[in-house]
Amino acid sequence: MKLATVDTKPPAHYVPFPKKIAWGIGGLSVDMVNALWVLAMPIFSVGLGVPATWIGIALAIPRVWDAISDPLMGHISDNTRTRWGRRRPYIFVGAIGLGVFFAVLWMPGRDWSNTALMTWFVVISLMFFSFLTIWNIPWNALGFELTPDVKERNSVQACRSWFSTGAAFIIPAILPLAFFFGGGDEIAGVRWVGVIVGGIMTVCAILAAFFCREIVQAEASPKSTFFKSAKYTLKNRPFLCLCAYVAFFTGGILLVQQMGYYINVFFVYGDLPSQQAREAAANVMFWGGITGAVSNLVAVPIIAFTANRLGKKTTLIYGIIIVAIGQLLKWYFFIPENPYLQVWLSIIIYPGIILTWTIIPSMIADICDFDELDTGQRREGMYSATFAWILKVGVTVAMALSGWLINVAGIVDSAAVQTPEAIKNIRLLFTFLPSIFVVIGGLFVLRYPIHEKDAEIVKEKLAERHAARDAGDTAAPQ
Repeated sequence: MKLATVDTKPPAHYVPFPKKIAWGIGGLSVDMVNALWVLAMPIFSVGLGVPATWIGIALAIPRVWDAISDPLMGHISDNTRTRWGRRRPYIFVGAIGLGVFFAVLWMPGRDWSNTALMTWFVVISLMFFSFLTIWNIPWNALGFELTPDVKERNSVQACRSWFSTGAAFIIPAILPLAFFFGGGDEIAGVRWVGVIVGGIMTVCAILAAFFCREIVQAEASPKSTFFKSAKYTLKNRPFLCLCAYVAFFTGGILLVQQMGYYINVFFVYGDLPSQQAREAAANVMFWGGITGAVSNLVAVPIIAFTANRLGKKTTLIYGIIIVAIGQLLKWYFFIPENPYLQVWLSIIIYPGIILTWTIIPSMIADICDFDELDTGQRREGMYSATFAWILKVGVTVAMALSGWLINVAGIVDSAAVQTPEAIKNIRLLFTFLPSIFVVIGGLFVLRYPIHEKDAEIVKEKLAERHAARDAGDTAAPQ
């Protein structure tokens, strides 16, 4: 009797696991950029004496530069044609500059004037963020085009999210390590930390240049002008739906992010002396972050599995509901009776947030297929750049307004004790504002028109078009 054989052959357009690792580990480099925000004030302001207002301005300057450099890099990457592909040369160069300038940033002279220190910070950080753009925009675009398979894209982006979570374990230790390496002198120690973190960023960022080839080829498609490419990108309705959602989603969460510290200091630990309250608040928030990071590691594979079974849009809607409910629960979890109850809330909120950053890139990859079917061009770089730019604008606006909202609530910066009315107001904003913003963003997701069946049909049509094009190239006289 002949035994039935089991087909163990991977599905078409399957991305091998080592290749997913080589691309996805770049997600750690992306989130490690947050180390710059963590170190800037403690090193340049507190340690070296530069006014905090100056450093705040210096941190905002790269965002202005991003408005120009991100779309420009997306256009350049889309229209590059080399033997190594459109993306990998930029990924290689950008990854090296990324690590080098992060390390150099923390090496100014201790005896320099405030003006010299400010100039150093602005110039070197601009170089750092320029190389970040050179690397990040093509790297993101490469992730969109590693596979044309609609479901396999979920797995690729899940790998990226899994590595991104690793930064949540590293960043809280960066400033303590600076004190450790410097023997209590953080200015001396941060030089070693900068080299170590810069090295990690370069190694993780550069692997995609060596091990990830583009599956989707663009050599046969015509090049496009910058303004024409931007026009088609900004007219794409499904893409604009996702951008609007992310703007509201990210803005709502970041608007109140800093309020958690104030609520812990003045409400949860309000009965303790000021210094003890601040230390207790830092500790409980640290454990909340670690718990959330662990939750993300567990949640990412579940998210990819769910998206493959239920669809990307449906999974994203479930994530929106989870985050909205988690935000509302903050009223009951940030309480003096049980301060560490808030740590458990991270198990709800963090996976809901990482779900967005896993599913959205996979959806943008589908949008790129629809765009190619309509226009005959691949514009992953421009979509990556435009999405990054809109996200950065939303983050910048939200962070700028977050301090203003704290004062609107009635919190007095220099006061050791806040009024009951101010505490109530900030708790209300902390609880309800992000929920409202997340739900508004969810309304745009409901209008997102692309479903898996539509994406599969488009994939098949593109495959037929590519096959016909390749057959024509083969038949053409040499």
